[in-house]
Amino acid sequence: VPGLSVQVCSGAGENSTARVRLRGPEGYFVRLEVTYRSQVTLQPRLEPLADWQAGTEDGGWFAFASNGVFADCREHNRCGTLRLRLQEARYIPTFRFTARSNGLHVLQRDTALRAVFDLPGMGIIELAVFPAGSAKAPANRSSLSVRGPPGLGLTLVSRVGSHVTGS
Repeated sequence: VPGLSVQVCSGAGENSTARVRLRGPEGYFVRLEVTYRSQVTLQPRLEPLADWQAGTEDGGWFAFASNGVFADCREHNRCGTLRLRLQEARYIPTFRFTARSNGLHVLQRDTALRAVFDLPGMGIIELAVFPAGSAKAPANRSSLSVRGPPGLGLTLVSRVGSHVTGS
């Protein structure tokens, strides 16, 4: 993963946790294993890297231990080794689009914001986002539709902030 950086944070307080965050370019998803003082913690699934270009402090944190594991480190300077192992890393092409509008519109059920783009080597792709849900969606749910050329198989991963849905 190009441009990968690591942040480790140990909060103050009894109930806080020790956390690690990997930052890197958009579109990379990783699953991390953290070992500290013989305690091994594995992320349950792939997670997007925190965006290092955005410079924000939210998202991407993975809690791997209760804060007590760093007590010796802070009090007596006996820190031990923190080992990070990438169990899995994938690049998933990421696209953004912003709907152009002349003011605020309330979108009703089955009304979509659409983006059409050419995915090199695959053809024309249409992405439709239904903020109030498609006609077939359960109540209070948004919908997303992706269409491509006949015979093209697509796997979709949707990310809104640090929340990831899909396969």
